[in-house]
Amino acid sequence: MSNLLRVSPPPTKTSSSPASFAISAAKTRFWRALRDLVREKRLVRLGYGVYGKAFVSRLTGEAILDNAGGFIAAARQTLDKLGIPWDYTAAEKSLQRRTHDASPGESHHPPQRAFPPQAQP
Repeated sequence: MSNLLRVSPPPTKTSSSPASFAISAAKTRFWRALRDLVREKRLVRLGYGVYGKAFVSRLTGEAILDNAGGFIAAARQTLDKLGIPWDYTAAEKSLQRRTHDASPGESHHPPQRAFPPQAQP
């Protein structure tokens, strides 16, 4: 189930027929409801016309994106929905190669120093 919502921006031209006034009024109500959900901290705006489900942080009281993978995962999910190709970062590719190429029993963690570096005189 997706926690993202993609909407189109409101039209900029004015309407002239009674039917288009009704459509325009419905769109206005929709955008007002969307804005209210953002104010209530139930949605967060991720970008132009892209919104994500939110929860309120107990620490700060701010709206936080409700996505286990964070903003990057939400952005990739949006790009997938829009049919826009994307690729992993160089760091992610490197980590995937190291993890895939590692021998059994070999650590997948980056090496760490046992002691802090000594100051050079």
